[in-house]
Amino acid sequence: SVFLSILVATIIALSVVYSQEKAKNLEAVNPPTTPSTPKDPWENYRLPDSLSPVSYNITLWPRLVVNASTGLYIFTGQSDVVFRCEKETDLILIHCNKLNLTLLSLIGRDGATAPTIKKSWLEVPTQFLVIQLNSNLMAGRQYELYTEFIGELADDLGGFYRSEYTEGTIVATTQMQPEDARKAFPCFDEPAMKAIFHMNLLHAHGTVALANGMNLGKHGTLALANGKTCFISEAPRGTGSHEGKHVFCFQIRIWARKQAIAEGQGNYALEKTGPIMEFFEKYYSSSYPLTKSDQIALPDFSAGVMENWGLITYRETALLFNPASSQYYTVIYTERRQLAPLWFGNLVTMKWWNDLWLNEGFASYVSYLGADSYNFNCCTVHGAMSVDALASSHPLSAKEEDVVRPAQISELFDTITYSKGAAVLRMLSEFLTEPVFARGLSVRIVYVHV
Repeated sequence: SVFLSILVATIIALSVVYSQEKAKNLEAVNPPTTPSTPKDPWENYRLPDSLSPVSYNITLWPRLVVNASTGLYIFTGQSDVVFRCEKETDLILIHCNKLNLTLLSLIGRDGATAPTIKKSWLEVPTQFLVIQLNSNLMAGRQYELYTEFIGELADDLGGFYRSEYTEGTIVATTQMQPEDARKAFPCFDEPAMKAIFHMNLLHAHGTVALANGMNLGKHGTLALANGKTCFISEAPRGTGSHEGKHVFCFQIRIWARKQAIAEGQGNYALEKTGPIMEFFEKYYSSSYPLTKSDQIALPDFSAGVMENWGLITYRETALLFNPASSQYYTVIYTERRQLAPLWFGNLVTMKWWNDLWLNEGFASYVSYLGADSYNFNCCTVHGAMSVDALASSHPLSAKEEDVVRPAQISELFDTITYSKGAAVLRMLSEFLTEPVFARGLSVRIVYVHV
C-alpha cells in the first residue's frame, strides 16, 4: 500500500514536471504576441491567392570556372513564367532570393493588355520580388513575366550550387526543397503552386546536362559561343494513370564519377531500381508517368537524398555500393525510401508544409513494405517513441499559420515527421487492412490527376 502510494505520487510529480517543461517549450517556440498594424502583402511569408503559375521556360548557364572580374563562380539565367490572374490585383509577388535581376518585363497573353510597371524591388526578409503596377491585372487573364538574372554558384549546398569531386571536377547541381528554388530562378515557390517546366541548360562540350525530363535534343536556333550546347528538357505538371494497367517502359540510369562507374559501384542500384519501381507501380495501381528515372551520386549534398521527379540526387555513400565501405541494405533501403515519393509526394503533393508528414512519413512507411517488421519496429517505431516522449515533441500536423517562415519549415524535417508519421500510417493500414489502404491511395492518385 505504501509502495503504491509512493509510485502514484511519483507518477503525478513527473507528470507535473513534464507539463511545466512542455509549457516552457511551447512558450519559447510561440512567444506571446501583441496586436500589430496590418502588414503590406510583401511583409507576409505566404504568397497571396491572386496569381497562380501555368508554365515556366527557364534557361540556366552555370560557369564552372571562376569569373575573372568577381573572383566568384556565377550562373546567368532567363525566366519566362506564364501565370493566371485569379483575383484582380495591381501587385505581383514572386519568390526571388540572392539573384541580381538585370531585366524585367511584363506582357499580356491571348489579347490581354499588360499593365505597365510602376515600381519593383527585392524584399529581402520575405524573399520576394515585388512588382507594383500602374493598373490592375484582370481576373481570368494570363500574363507573362520575363526576367534575366545573375546569381552566385556558391558552395552553400542550397538552390543552384557548386560542388566538387575529389579529383577536382566541378559540378553544378541543385537542392531546392524546401524553399531554395527561388535561389535558382524567380518562381512561385510553394508546394501547391505546380506548373509545367521547360528547362534549357547551357553547358560546355564534354560535360553532361541532366534535368527532370529527358533531353529533347540540341536547340537548333541558338548561336552559342565558346563551344556551348543547349539541351532542352520538359517536366510535366502531372499526368493521368490507367487504373489496373501496368506499364513498365522508361529509361533507368545511374550517374556518378567515371572511376566509380568503372569499378561497378553503381551496378547494384541499377539492378534494384527496376524491381522497386515495378513494385510501386503495382502497389499504387499507377504507372510511372515520366520517360526516365535518373539517379546521380554527388560529392556534397546536405540532404543526403532528394527525390526530385525524374532526377533523384544522392550523397555518394547513399547510392554507390563499395564492398569496402557500404552495406547492401543501406543502398536498397535508401532507394526504396526515395523512389516511393515519386507517386505520393511528387504526383500528389500536400498543399502546405504543415502536412509534410503525409509526404515524408508515407515514404518512410512504404519503403519497408515487403521487408520484415523487425526493421520497421526497431528503426522507425522505437526511434519515434523515444523522441515523442521528450517535452520538445510536436504534433504531426500544425496549423498553416504556425508554419510560415523558412526556419519553421526546416524544423519540420525531423524524426516526428518521418518516423512517427510512418508509424501512424502503419496503424491506419493495419486498421483498414493493407489492401484497402493501398486501394484508397490508388483511387486518390487517379482522382487527382486523371
